[in-house]
Amino acid sequence: MNEGTRTMTRLSLIALSSALAISAASAQQSASKRAMDPGMHMKMMMPMNSDSTATKGYKQSMMTMMSGMPAYTGDADVDFMKQMKGHHQAAIDMAKVELANGKDAEAKKLAQEIVTAQEKEIATIDAWLKTKGK
Repeated sequence: MNEGTRTMTRLSLIALSSALAISAASAQQSASKRAMDPGMHMKMMMPMNSDSTATKGYKQSMMTMMSGMPAYTGDADVDFMKQMKGHHQAAIDMAKVELANGKDAEAKKLAQEIVTAQEKEIATIDAWLKTKGK
C-alpha cells in the first residue's frame, strides 16, 4: 500500500469513527430528551433555599412569565403582542433584580435602560391590544 492510499484509508477511518460518534451522541441526547418529564424545566426553575437572592429573583421572574403566558388565539398579530408583553414584563422583573442586587455600574445602567424601554413597549402593546378589543 503506498503512502497516498494509507493516508486516504486513515482519513476514511477518522471520518467513519467521527460519524459514528456523532450518531451515538445524537441518539443518546434524543433518548434523554424523550425521557425528561415535560414539567422538568419548570421544576429546575423553582427557586431553591440554597439560591442567592438574585438567583431566586431571576428564577421567580421566569416562573411567573412561563406560568402567566396567555393562550394562543391563532391570530399571529394578537399572539405576538400578548406573548411579547409577557417577555417584556419578565425582562423588567429581571432588570429589577439586577438593580436591587447587582454591583456592576454598567450592568445596573443597562438594567435601568431595559426597565424604561420595556415599560414603554408594554404601553405600546397595551394600546394596540385595546384598539383591537383584546
